[in-house]
Amino acid sequence: MTRTETYITQGLMNYLEAIIKTAKDELIEQGHRVTGKTEASFQAVVTKTGENRYTGVIKVLESAVILNYGVTANRVPYGGGGRRGGKSKYIQALLDWAANVKPNLSDKERKSFVFAVARKASREGHPTVGSFAFTRNGRRKEWIKFSIEMNSDNIRDFLDPSIIYDNLVKDFFNT
Repeated sequence: MTRTETYITQGLMNYLEAIIKTAKDELIEQGHRVTGKTEASFQAVVTKTGENRYTGVIKVLESAVILNYGVTANRVPYGGGGRRGGKSKYIQALLDWAANVKPNLSDKERKSFVFAVARKASREGHPTVGSFAFTRNGRRKEWIKFSIEMNSDNIRDFLDPSIIYDNLVKDFFNT
């Protein structure tokens, strides 16, 4: 790998890792930390995709992307008049979440809590108005946009043409 390729690959990786750090902090500030699985799922990948072409990707759990955009009320998969005994992936996910955020509830109390959340979400969407009580920064969505914006200076510095030029010259003259 040439000095320029190393500079670009490492620079892009550093940029992605800075975004990930900001994203993890923002998710916590927005009140989305429950088990730590989301933070642990972040992964930066840099790939050379052609001559002088690189791609940087950040991978994360799909549920984190849903937290970023939220869910409109008409897309919440709960109608309120459901059949008894059926299995809803949405209700099961809420039950799993509730077991972590309200571990002291009995099974019956947890189900009541979950169905109350589902009813509220079917009217308001996610995030619900009440969920803003858990944020430290007043935001519950758009952690992706925030993380990129907070690191925009880093990418401008990384793409500084004079630094890239210096590396190209050093590669050319093998210095």
